[in-house]
Amino acid sequence: MIDIEMLGVPASLVAVQEDGSVRYVGLNSLVENMLGIEASNFVGKTPKDAWPGAPGEQIASKYQTCLNGGKMTSFTDERGSEANPTYLNITMTPLREAGSSDVSHVVTVFQDVTEVMKQKRALRDANTRLELALDVVDGAFWHLDVPSGEFTASKGLALLADSDPSEPFSGDQWMALVNPSDECAAGLDTLLSGEVDSMITYYRINTLADETRWMRCRRKTVKDENGEVTAVCGVTVDVTNEKLREHELEQKSQRDPLTDLCNMRVFDTKIDQLAGKAGGQPFSVAIIDLNDFKPINDNYGHLVGDAVLKEFARRLRESCRSTDIACRVGGDEFAVILPNSGIEQAAAVAERLTQSLNQPFQHGGRSIRISASVGYAEFDDFDNVPAMLQAADTMMYEQKRNKPRILPFGPMKLTA
Repeated sequence: MIDIEMLGVPASLVAVQEDGSVRYVGLNSLVENMLGIEASNFVGKTPKDAWPGAPGEQIASKYQTCLNGGKMTSFTDERGSEANPTYLNITMTPLREAGSSDVSHVVTVFQDVTEVMKQKRALRDANTRLELALDVVDGAFWHLDVPSGEFTASKGLALLADSDPSEPFSGDQWMALVNPSDECAAGLDTLLSGEVDSMITYYRINTLADETRWMRCRRKTVKDENGEVTAVCGVTVDVTNEKLREHELEQKSQRDPLTDLCNMRVFDTKIDQLAGKAGGQPFSVAIIDLNDFKPINDNYGHLVGDAVLKEFARRLRESCRSTDIACRVGGDEFAVILPNSGIEQAAAVAERLTQSLNQPFQHGGRSIRISASVGYAEFDDFDNVPAMLQAADTMMYEQKRNKPRILPFGPMKLTA
């Protein structure tokens, strides 16, 4: 018979009786110390007698399961109070006499797993609280175990994808929804390589309901004692509405509120971008200034003046190509950037604007005529942006002084 004192772990030994029941024949000192019991109170007794009440019933049932199956049985037993529980991992191993197929004894090994179970419960509770919090902000918690490749996620991930939250949603399923342009942002390569320990990224997914949604993902690595990445965990939140608000504010910051043309900020930025493209395509610019606009404000009031500016902006847009960028750069000053274009295209815009101004402005029963002066220049003819703009300005002011003189490529004085 096995000497359980020599096992080096808390253990007990039961012998199988002729009627199939079991009785304790020994407990080592380690299990006595762990459970605070004495072997003398157990030896010769059945589990039901040794452990009164429910614990005895459970242990007796587990012994029968072990005997019926003829193989190792393992389970976790919870003891103590609800406020301060103790958890034991109990493993029952059947033993047979040499040359016999019948089980004669069962050795039971006890392992205190209280701390492990408490940690699991704390993690489970934390995840539950996190899920509740994420439910409020349309978010999900996920975890990737690097060695096994196992990916687990809260039900929120399926909800973000417009999938059934009662079904598991894998990492591969999620990545299949990511916009191809954002795959690098959604991927984990930078974290898995150990380049960084944490990061926040933004990317788009196309949900199963065929909606484009923006995600913000905060992720962090978990490393072992050797500094190797063993896991990556993260929180993914739907920030579509936030992105839409940002886009709306960005659009407003780039538009003139009265005419809805691009503003001076866009004009400066785009000019610098085009000028900074080494070896890029040519571009040109047209500078437009309304003639005698002040009397309109003085005679009819600013409401009428604003209406004239809005109508002029509409006609200017119609005179431009879809690739041109029409801007309001001052009170009655406008400009057009013409990418991939030379001076001929700028002159063509001036010609089309001339034709559009042939029709007077109608407002409140009034027929108002207005004219404009235009100057233009091509960037390739100059060393820098200020020189180009100065040339266009000079041409425009020359039109004001010498109207109705006609310059090459089209009329510079636009009259209605």
